[in-house]
Amino acid sequence: MSAFSYTPPAKLRSGGIGARELARIAKAAQADGAVVRITLETAYSAGLLAVDVDRVVPAEQYDTWTAQEPAEQFAELLQAWRSLGLIPSQARDEDNKALPAVVGMPPCDGCLQARHGLLAAAATLPGGQGVKVATDLAPLVRWHRPFAHPTAQDETLFAAAIREAELLGVIARGALSSSAPPCWPTTRKG
Repeated sequence: MSAFSYTPPAKLRSGGIGARELARIAKAAQADGAVVRITLETAYSAGLLAVDVDRVVPAEQYDTWTAQEPAEQFAELLQAWRSLGLIPSQARDEDNKALPAVVGMPPCDGCLQARHGLLAAAATLPGGQGVKVATDLAPLVRWHRPFAHPTAQDETLFAAAIREAELLGVIARGALSSSAPPCWPTTRKG
């Protein structure tokens, strides 16, 4: 968010933050583009960012959030990510066109169900055990949420959700990590 302090990103005419601004933020933050997109979309969903006339700026709630303990901040962001109706790390659409961030797109129930399916699938694994490769969770996710995104012919949607969960520390070593709030999901074995 410190990149916002000096130069808030310009909003595209069509809305959201475009590829150039996202690249600028990633460079300033020395972060991967997917991490920047996840951070921005999650912060926007949590009400920490607001769209001004021509910029995306910290919202009034941001100051209250920064006064919280880091664990509370993280829990709030995890809850916002869990509730997102999109795959925030997705940078391109089906036609390979760049997708802006923080657009306020209509929620995609399939994306939300894929994320919830991932959490449910990871929770079914025995305590202390995971899959060898995190992407091996994708067939298990599809099993738990068979209609989670019926238009996704491959496992790309699930792989993106898995990668996001790994980046956020929700999935570690192919299993639900201890940083995942105990209230979701409640079916963890072990």
